[in-house]
Amino acid sequence: MFFAPLIFCQTITVNGSTLNQTLGACDVNTYQLLGTSSANGSCININGGGNFQQGAVWVCNTISLYQSFKLNFKANFGSDQTTGDGIAFVLQSEGLGVLGGTGGGMGYAIGNPINCLGGACPIEPSVTVEFDTYNGSSFGDNDVPCNHTSIQTDGSTASSATISGPECLLPSGSSIVDGADHDICITWNPFALQYRVYFDGALVTAYNGDIRSFFASPSSVYWGFTSSSGGATQIHSVCEIEMQTSIPSPTCTCTTPNLIVTDPAPFCGIGNITDASITAGSESGNLTYWNNSSCTNSLTNPNLLFNSGIFYIQLETTPGCTSSQPVNLTVNNLIAPDFDIISHICEGEPINLPTTSLNGINGT
Repeated sequence: MFFAPLIFCQTITVNGSTLNQTLGACDVNTYQLLGTSSANGSCININGGGNFQQGAVWVCNTISLYQSFKLNFKANFGSDQTTGDGIAFVLQSEGLGVLGGTGGGMGYAIGNPINCLGGACPIEPSVTVEFDTYNGSSFGDNDVPCNHTSIQTDGSTASSATISGPECLLPSGSSIVDGADHDICITWNPFALQYRVYFDGALVTAYNGDIRSFFASPSSVYWGFTSSSGGATQIHSVCEIEMQTSIPSPTCTCTTPNLIVTDPAPFCGIGNITDASITAGSESGNLTYWNNSSCTNSLTNPNLLFNSGIFYIQLETTPGCTSSQPVNLTVNNLIAPDFDIISHICEGEPINLPTTSLNGINGT
């Protein structure tokens, strides 16, 4: 049996599992580099040095757009502000081994149609978030003068393919080509139909609609990054790529809620973990109750619990911002006291009733 050679690094993780670069055929839990892209320590240079250079990185495992996702990564756009062209995050179903054109094509669109891979230069079907550092409006791109972002479909940079944007990446319109790493976060919520893009902690563009509609099979979509340079050298890189899928209400802006849980006194017969005293002192928000620590198996009646055990309370203050804590519940069984039958007494005759039952229950 032949196994493709692997390169081990810490560049990409999916749901906590580290992916390895494959130098051959794609295998499970690997990713491939195309064009002039290369691994650089814990980062990936998506395109190499020189003019009109493009590259791509594709994760070999597909994701389902029927599930939510949250993607975090750092991006570096170089330092030469006289050139471009930028980085694109691409969801696509054309397949592995695909690469678009150079220049304004940014590795996913036509641009300068040279050295494309996998067929025609545009990657389609696709939904692309581009981080564009060059104003290509004179070439027919739907661009604005500032460094900007937009969401494009089917490998096109034209305005007819734009579903969000273009928007300046920085409020002042300043350049992101500053040699610094920039934090980027992208979320997809298939239940709320929200596709959101954050740059350095600020929401920069969003599409309120169903990105699944652009794919024939949205349950199996490839994802990765492309980039390219134009008429001068500009190396673009991505680092610390972390993809999480199937998370409730994904968000990029969250402060961990303050949840205080105090174990209640033992209950008799029926336990109730919704009592306000248990979460007294907590931040206000929506409380939910769960059987497991990952908060995926909800309690049907958290106010009617008949067994002792460890349960979990989760507090959500804003969508996707949650904190959970265990609560130890003790439920003592109801036991009926058992007494000897008093056969008879005479009227007016005093009687001393027992304070302890035959089965050891004390009372008055």
